[in-house]
Amino acid sequence: CGHLAFQHGFQKLQWLFDIHFFLEKYGNQMDWKLISQKCKNLKLYRSLMMCLWANNQYFSNEKDYLSIKKEWWQHFLTKNFLLNPEKNKLHYFLIKHATKDHLLEAFYYDLTWFWHYKVLRNMKLKIAP
Repeated sequence: CGHLAFQHGFQKLQWLFDIHFFLEKYGNQMDWKLISQKCKNLKLYRSLMMCLWANNQYFSNEKDYLSIKKEWWQHFLTKNFLLNPEKNKLHYFLIKHATKDHLLEAFYYDLTWFWHYKVLRNMKLKIAP
């Protein structure tokens, strides 16, 4: 969930299928209170909730591993978005930031991504022979 939602903003639908099949096989055996607490500690709780909600919503899964209340991001995590996440850049931007537990984390993630993948790469390209 951290990889699919937090890092990649639901860009790859096959990862959601992986989560679905994993839950089908192992979901009943998992300690969901422990998983929930660990995700909160790692600041991945909303990413977990989004993945579980999408699994329940789009795979007709009747199992409610964690109680998922109605959230604002559910209006944006649509089937059309999941099928083509980069079609609408603003929609993708909203989802990408919605996966973070706090808005400050989203901005921090943006800054570190920009630094590592834009600034440092450009510096390496200019230095390389």
